[in-house]
Amino acid sequence: MNRDCRITARRPCGCIPLLLVMQLALIPAARAQLTADSVLKMSPEELVNLQVTSVSKKPEPLADAPSSVYVITAEDIRRSTATTLTEVLRLAPNLQVASDNGIPGYVSARGHNLAVYTGPNKMLVLVDGRSVYSGFFSGVLWDAQEMMLEDIERIEVISGPAGVLWGVNAVNGVINIITRPAHATQGALVSLNAGERARDSSFRYGGQLGESASYRVYGRVLDRGSSVREADGKHTMDDWRSHTVGARGDWNRGPEKFSAQVNALSGSSGQPEPGAININAPGPFPRVRFQGLNGTVRWTRPTDDGGSLAIQAYYDHSARTMQPAADDATDTLDFEFQRNLPAVGRHSLTLGGNYRHAWDRTNNSASYGMFPDSVRQHWLSLFVQDEVALRPNLKMTAGLRIERGAYGTVDALPSARLAWRLLPEHLLWSAVSRGARGPSRLDTDFVLRVPGGPVIFQGDPNMRSEIVDVVEVGYRTQGRRGSFAASVYRNFYDKLTAVTTQTGGIPFSTANTADGNSLGIEMWGEWKVTPKWRLAGGLTALTETYRGRPSSPTDGVVAIAGATAGQTAQLRSYWNVGPGKEIDVSVRRVSSLGLFPVDSYNAIDARFGWKLAKNLELSIYGQNLFGTAHAEFGDPALRATMATRVFTKLTWRQ
Repeated sequence: MNRDCRITARRPCGCIPLLLVMQLALIPAARAQLTADSVLKMSPEELVNLQVTSVSKKPEPLADAPSSVYVITAEDIRRSTATTLTEVLRLAPNLQVASDNGIPGYVSARGHNLAVYTGPNKMLVLVDGRSVYSGFFSGVLWDAQEMMLEDIERIEVISGPAGVLWGVNAVNGVINIITRPAHATQGALVSLNAGERARDSSFRYGGQLGESASYRVYGRVLDRGSSVREADGKHTMDDWRSHTVGARGDWNRGPEKFSAQVNALSGSSGQPEPGAININAPGPFPRVRFQGLNGTVRWTRPTDDGGSLAIQAYYDHSARTMQPAADDATDTLDFEFQRNLPAVGRHSLTLGGNYRHAWDRTNNSASYGMFPDSVRQHWLSLFVQDEVALRPNLKMTAGLRIERGAYGTVDALPSARLAWRLLPEHLLWSAVSRGARGPSRLDTDFVLRVPGGPVIFQGDPNMRSEIVDVVEVGYRTQGRRGSFAASVYRNFYDKLTAVTTQTGGIPFSTANTADGNSLGIEMWGEWKVTPKWRLAGGLTALTETYRGRPSSPTDGVVAIAGATAGQTAQLRSYWNVGPGKEIDVSVRRVSSLGLFPVDSYNAIDARFGWKLAKNLELSIYGQNLFGTAHAEFGDPALRATMATRVFTKLTWRQ
């Protein structure tokens, strides 16, 4: 077996000239202050002052953030053809989103769209500060994360490690989903959406509680029919349904703020036949059923010394019935504090800590199981970060987090960043940082056996954290007519998880027996061509090399290397054709995958929006139009075609 597996970006994408034109078109930055509601109609010149929180864990202008960060705004979501959260994430050019059937699947950045047997496991995902990354299997169950898209204020997508502020598992990036405060969602909203084998509806109502408090309640129902299998044109039994309800309240007493929210979800999905989930039994299988309940409270206030204090706590319950595989349920309690100290001289210090407790249970089947079948786990971490103004136009940010994991792992996650303001509109930054992915229950305790027979696969209780050291250099400029950002990175991976075998063959097992490196570039930009026409585009290119260590096979390393596209590119056009009328078009290009294989493909989406009345909007839009139906991921015998679909959506606001 080849121990040196590579994917190489050989040819530059055709979008590079367009992005260079965007850069040349920039003019000096505008300084207009944004209001809270203006985020909904964000223009390129307003992005100069757009505040982001994911990079330094406190508000700062996007133009000053020394990191590769892309922001999906509420206006981007409204004018997209997205009907689910994962489809919204396709708007971020620094993410790769793929599915092998109609159920949301694979979301990653900078490679690792398949991690041996779990899917992407190096992206930390947050919803209003609550982590939805599962320590049970290392990843995100995207079908259980649906929410009301109209409530999202913005999504901040960081490429690269963010372990100092967000901890273990923020390895290749962070997706931070931030919903709108209750005072920004007043009145009623009803949204109805229907298309071929797909429909969903949403309702929201917000009101005031006195002068200082506001609230909202919402509900959403989503229904997706089975998609069509690429190999034979038959339905894949991957239909998917979910029901979500929730509420949020916000109280402000001067500068002191308190928020509380609760969400509940239930749903089910089919298991495509034949089921890759169980290699020992033929389909059809019973439906997968999932449910969840979570609540988050957050309190922030300024301190008398000129700093600030933030305290957050959340509870999360998730359960999934997945026969013939093992059923599982997990309850998580998480506490976090953060203290921003007042600036002293040139230094601005932030420190904080996090404690998490999780209790999970499994109902083992004849073939699958976790041993032991129930455990309690604890995580504890502390961090400190210092921003130092070396010069008026030069800032250094250095930090360190120490985290003790559930399996006795202790990870030190340092980071150092430099931000150099070359000119008022131009920022050059560089970074050296470390990220880590902690072992999960699936890595250490999982057992697969032939019913009544031998063990085929088992986890390794001695698993350690996977490590990445990253060097990055980036550039960003923003002005009245547009913006441009680019970064180059080099990742060095150590102790990666791979599949190994015992002497004589089975059982297979996991172990930290691989390493590797990757080299890539990301760039994106926006250009306001005319007052009524805006373009946005981006591209990525990546080359990866992974190796098994001399004493181990490289089965898992091959899976890692072949699952990520070497190049991606996208271009979106937003055109206000007349009063109340919009035409939006999106084109994506994704190169081939070597693992399955999957051919390269283009996808064209388009939307026509018409404001029928002051409070009523009609959207007609389609996905994968003009012959761009395609497969994205998975075994050719099982995967579905991402088919052409046309939708009609009505949105009424009070």
